[in-house]
Amino acid sequence: ELRLAEKALRENQDRLELALSGADMGTWDLDLRTGIATPNDRSLRIAGYSTDDIEPTLEFWQSLVHPDDLQIAMKNLRDNVEGRKDSVESVYRIRSKSGEYKWLQSRGKVVERDSQGNALRMAGTFTDLTIQKKAEADLKESERRSRLLIEESPVGIAIAQHGKFTFVNDEFLKIFGYENLQEVIGLRTVDLVPPEFRELVLRRRRHDQSGQFEPTHLEIKGLRKDGRLFDLELWPRGIDYQGTRSLLAFCSDKSESKSLKDQLSHAQKMEAVGTLAGGIAHDFNNLLQIILGYTELLLHRDQINYATKKDLARIMTAAENGADLVHMLMTFSRKTISRLAPIDLNQRIDQIRTLLSRTIPKTIEIKLILNDRLSIINADPSQMDQILMNLAVNARDAMPDGGRLTIETDNIRLDEEYCRSQINVAPGQYVALTVSDSGTGIDTDSLEHIFEPFFTTKSLGKGTGLGLAMVFGLVKQHGGHIKCF
Repeated sequence: ELRLAEKALRENQDRLELALSGADMGTWDLDLRTGIATPNDRSLRIAGYSTDDIEPTLEFWQSLVHPDDLQIAMKNLRDNVEGRKDSVESVYRIRSKSGEYKWLQSRGKVVERDSQGNALRMAGTFTDLTIQKKAEADLKESERRSRLLIEESPVGIAIAQHGKFTFVNDEFLKIFGYENLQEVIGLRTVDLVPPEFRELVLRRRRHDQSGQFEPTHLEIKGLRKDGRLFDLELWPRGIDYQGTRSLLAFCSDKSESKSLKDQLSHAQKMEAVGTLAGGIAHDFNNLLQIILGYTELLLHRDQINYATKKDLARIMTAAENGADLVHMLMTFSRKTISRLAPIDLNQRIDQIRTLLSRTIPKTIEIKLILNDRLSIINADPSQMDQILMNLAVNARDAMPDGGRLTIETDNIRLDEEYCRSQINVAPGQYVALTVSDSGTGIDTDSLEHIFEPFFTTKSLGKGTGLGLAMVFGLVKQHGGHIKCF
């Protein structure tokens, strides 16, 4: 019977050892009376030590535990020893022989108590969690990077299933003008585009469901929450998400970049027109000077009769009008010379107002809103007068039945954010001159051409189309910025 019992014990020990080996677990034994801690060989290997490297005491093992983990580990141990818990389980870092920390999971319990219930002996196991912890840390870092990429992405990101949004990032909300995720979740994808583009979006979805979807790039109009349209650039992708065929879409608001492209194209066109106009004006001016010179010589001849002199005077007048047009073209192309001096723009406006009150109909009220602390600017006084007169005359022509002409001045600062959305505008302090009227206004298509030479919305013979072109040239020549709203 004794031999059979010993055999059964060995078999149980072998089975236990096999199970511990298969689970890659080590064992430990702690005598609470002496403080002797005895790990088996596998426990030592897990911790990164050999028998010669350690002292078999609880204090030695405590000295290896990471300082941030020691307090909670010892509390768990005391809770079991003092009977508050049936067993102890702790996860902590322990310093290996190489100096690196390894993650261990320690499980155990009191296995012997005296008649008074005092704990005498504990036993338990060690499990190496280093690889698992590293995998968890890598997963968390991957999730953190993914979350960071999505949250900080400069483009909108959305996921849709069955034609409805299930996820969007903050940039997507910003692009479409929504405040929180709940406003968008459940909306149909077609709800964020105007009617004329909905069939295109639905066709893409049908292609994806039939397996014909291919990654593509779309430039369409988007529909903001407040109903405003904007230029939307879209990159849709078909994906499998949560076991369902889904749509992953990246999008971007291209309104600003499109505006910059349009501004750049317009600036280049105006530069080309200016160069062409300047060259033509120069050559045409030479021809006019010859005409004016010979006409003046003929007018001084005594043998020419009155009728002929009258015809020559008409030629002289026409040539002088042509010279005025040439001067306007030269101004637009910035070929004129500016004589800069420090001036108070408010004073120039007061002087021009006196002149305007004589030339503008009484049915038009002139209102001045001037900043009494306006900064001094470095400009050509006569050219500033020309700008004011041209803008005022243009406003007058837009109010044939009367109205109000308002001239305002103010000190402003154009910041970097504004200048990024404009072409050839530098941040800094400016003096703003605003001329507005209560007239008939101008359509959007014409607004794009308002500063081009010879463009006019007036009837034939009512204008040359050079008034605002001159203003444009003079403002640019002074390093300024002009916009028409």
